[in-house]
Parts: sequence; structure tokens; C-alpha cells
Amino acid sequence: MRFSSILINIKTHTLYKKLLNTISPHVFVYLVSNDTFFLASFLKKFKLDIPHTLIQYKSAEAFFEETFIQKPNKKNISVIISEYTFEDNNEFNSLNGLDMFEIIQHTLPESFVAILAKKNEVEEIKNSAEHIEIVVKNSNAHIRIQNIIYSIYNVQNIDVQRNLNIFLGKTFLVIIVLLLTLCILL
Repeated sequence: MRFSSILINIKTHTLYKKLLNTISPHVFVYLVSNDTFFLASFLKKFKLDIPHTLIQYKSAEAFFEETFIQKPNKKNISVIISEYTFEDNNEFNSLNGLDMFEIIQHTLPESFVAILAKKNEVEEIKNSAEHIEIVVKNSNAHIRIQNIIYSIYNVQNIDVQRNLNIFLGKTFLVIIVLLLTLCILL
């Protein structure tokens, strides 16, 4: 008798995990950078074990042109990682990371933004914007960005788990009420 209850718990736990995986959010990571040296190192090391899509852009302008067309829906998470200063800051590529942050706050408020900055740019960014994630461009930047994404994902996933538990609890109560009603009628 005890073995069968353990087997049922394992099956329901597996079913719960499968159900949770199908409704968990998908993370869209938008990487806006034209620093080829940093990108080569970053892309080799960057790994996530959650459902995600990494999309690269070479300029802020390219990001805004395509993102307004491919905007993720509310179920998905958008994380935008942008350079503070782009290497070839010419007229065509005139936006910097803070400019992007301002535009994103108004047009994509559900998105999370992190700015990639050189060590000497951090204070300038802190003085300009209060609520922004700053990631120093170094050999450990990928770890910092992964941790930011995991923390955002976990917060979203806790809400999904809570809603799933409420739904399953209500479903279980309805089944018990139906079974009791059937027992009474028979």
C-alpha cells in the first residue's frame, strides 16, 4: 500500500513538472553590442538552462527597427542587454545605452534592461539613471548577466507555480465534491 502511494506521488510530481514546463515563461535575451572582442568571449561562455532565445543586434537602431515588429507577448520575458557606448559612435549609430533605456521604459515597460559598461563608465551611468542594472565588461560579465536573467525568471516562475498550484487545488476540490455527490446519490 505504501509503495503504490509513493508511485502515485512520483507520477503526479512528473505530471506537475511537465505541466509547469509547458506554461513556464520563455526568455528573450536581446544583446545589443558591436564590440566584436567582447561578443566573441561572451558568446562562448554564456549558457542558460531555461527556455530562451538569444538575439543579437549591432546597433540600437537595428534593435528598435526589429523589436517593434517582433515584440514578445506578456507571457514571455524580455531582457535587453546593451552597450553603454558603441564603438563606432557615428551619426547613424547615435544612441547610447542610456538613450535606449529611456526609450525602452516608455515603449517596452515590461522589459528588463542591463547596461554593459567599461569600469570607468560606471559612475557616469549611476549618476544618470537610478534604477538600472549595470554590468561591468570583463571576463565575468556573462556570469553577472546569467544571474540577472535567472533571478528575473525565478520571480516570474514563482507566480506561474503559485497560479498552477491554485488551479490544481481548486480542480482537486471540485473532483472531491463531485465524488462525494456521486456517493451520496448512489
